[in-house]
Amino acid sequence: MAKGMQCLLLFTIINTPVRRCSTAPPGADNGAAELMEELLVWLDPFFVLPYRLVGQPEAAYFLGTATLALLTALIGIATLRMAQRMHRKRLKKLQDDMRHYHELSESALQNSGKEAFKAVNRQGHEAFSYYFSLSNALFVASLWPVPIVLAWMKLRFGLVSPELPISLPLFGNQPSMVFWFILFYIPLRMFSNKTITRWQLRRAEAQGNAPDTFEISPKAPCESSQASHAEADSQPTPSKMDKP
Repeated sequence: MAKGMQCLLLFTIINTPVRRCSTAPPGADNGAAELMEELLVWLDPFFVLPYRLVGQPEAAYFLGTATLALLTALIGIATLRMAQRMHRKRLKKLQDDMRHYHELSESALQNSGKEAFKAVNRQGHEAFSYYFSLSNALFVASLWPVPIVLAWMKLRFGLVSPELPISLPLFGNQPSMVFWFILFYIPLRMFSNKTITRWQLRRAEAQGNAPDTFEISPKAPCESSQASHAEADSQPTPSKMDKP
């Protein structure tokens, strides 16, 4: 598609009111798809606003998509924080269990031998698995705005998106709207989450309270104990001296 035709098409799509694709009346019982389409049509005047702030079509597309990605990231982070507050007792208990089993495994390694260490370590890994699974489930639940925004972009733009001067592997020279949205969403969510977490930590330090944030530890709770166990095995045992 020629550059001028693409810009004209984007300009037309951005400034034209979106219409329902279904021919059934709005009040009819048309199922979940029609209800979703009605919701997207209702949200369209709000979602399209950032696309109309700039006159240049491609710049408007990038600005509008970045704005929606930022809004989606902030809603997702707020959802995640609320879910963590709702499950705070459960998350706190799992964290305490991991810490308890970690300390217990250190004691078992020094005093009780391999079998006790393995049993405690197994319980620590089980607590870590529960914590990791619950944290991941809460994170996935916080992604609920993403499909709504992508569905609206599909309704508004269809397959039309800005062209690139080069062809990318697997995407070509005209990536889809999913490519552009994810390209903005991932860094904006990471930056927003880091900024909000730092603000919460500073606020908690100023008030003298512990922050209500839960982070997934990259290591299992007893991983360091395993390393200590390996070092203990590698050390030579002192030989007994013969009695006179």
